[in-house]
Amino acid sequence: MSRYLLSYSRLLFRLPLLLCLLLAVACSESADKQESTEDVLMEDPDWVDPESPKSQLDMLRVTVDNLRLRAKPNTQSAVMGGLKEGAWVVPVGTESEAYDSIELRGEWYHEPWLEIKYGDLQGWVFGGALARAERPTSDYLCKGGERVDLITPEITEADLRTLYGEASVTTKQIHWAEGTFERGSILYEGSSQEVAIFWEDTLKLARPAMVRITRNDGPFITPDKIKIGTSLQELQALNGKAFKLWGLAWDFGGYVISWEGGELDKVKDRNFQLAEPEHVTDHQKYTSLMGEVELMSDQELVQQLNPVIWKMEFHFAAKP
Repeated sequence: MSRYLLSYSRLLFRLPLLLCLLLAVACSESADKQESTEDVLMEDPDWVDPESPKSQLDMLRVTVDNLRLRAKPNTQSAVMGGLKEGAWVVPVGTESEAYDSIELRGEWYHEPWLEIKYGDLQGWVFGGALARAERPTSDYLCKGGERVDLITPEITEADLRTLYGEASVTTKQIHWAEGTFERGSILYEGSSQEVAIFWEDTLKLARPAMVRITRNDGPFITPDKIKIGTSLQELQALNGKAFKLWGLAWDFGGYVISWEGGELDKVKDRNFQLAEPEHVTDHQKYTSLMGEVELMSDQELVQQLNPVIWKMEFHFAAKP
């Protein structure tokens, strides 16, 4: 036999072994890639398996009005309270073994009951009345009567405890003005993110009437870049003309009375209160600007003092 035929026969003999080796390497690489992909999915906090049970999700939102919160997972159990449509709830991680069929808004749902927390309440609700929802994130934006960060016109203190965390909300009597106090809520008390909320319903702590911000190191800002510390001269530039404000150093001192038809007059449901800048030492020079007098921002002495915003208030329209 020639050496060419001998080499050819040896090649044919080894070919199956080579094919098996190549196939094993390919399978190994494929497994590595699959394992790597699974690792990425597991580590991604925003990735949610659409097939995962609702009881294992981070947050849920109520899709019907007056959803009954019950002591046990059935329709005969005692009602602990009612949840409004849009309320944020936190699943405890427990769901009933039994499924119920219940009609909601003309549609039938076959779902288990979920144990949830809403504010300081914990109980069971029918799973068909809850929808998957991503936890909203803070942007600290203040848009008049629309919202202040996550605070919206229909929110309650129980919602705040769900969104911001139980330890972040304090219920207390808050100073309103001229020695009067109202029952309200404080977010992140003592921190740079502190916010005071006054409620339309002071019993149920529902529907914000006004949100007040006073921390000079806080992150809150309006769409037109107004924040605690913004100066009178900066406000006048944004307004495009002089505006009217109360004299300083009394309960309503420094409040803007009128934007006089300027650009800032177009944005409603908010107000700003100004005060002397901290660096001012010659207080006698500005005595005429103090007390219950009306000032114009373009007055020479007012411009020299150039007071700054120390309080921002955002008002929400009263609901019937």
